[in-house]
Amino acid sequence: MTMTLDEELEKRTQEINTQGVQDAQYNKPLYPFVAMAQQTADALIEATQRAVTEANNLLESNKAYIAEYLEDIKKRSNELKNLEERQRQLAEDTLRAHEKFNGDLKSPGFYDGGAR
Repeated sequence: MTMTLDEELEKRTQEINTQGVQDAQYNKPLYPFVAMAQQTADALIEATQRAVTEANNLLESNKAYIAEYLEDIKKRSNELKNLEERQRQLAEDTLRAHEKFNGDLKSPGFYDGGAR
């Protein structure tokens, strides 16, 4: 008996559909814990990905903070350097003024109350 084209197409469609159902049943886990283990693994990967994302965000935040921090340290260092220079200059000016009005500090008797 020969089949018409429509009959042949219908038969093949049913075979494919039946095969697909059998394949789906074959791939179904045999034990429920297998599906639970897969869900646990998926959840672990998702949680790890969130942790990595959070860590990357924290890293970028810290990089920005560190840049500001180092710039502030550089500024404070320059301020201290300038302060030390001004203190040194003040000490030199004070010494010169003292020498000008009171004489040489290295002269004998200066440190012993003025006795010469």
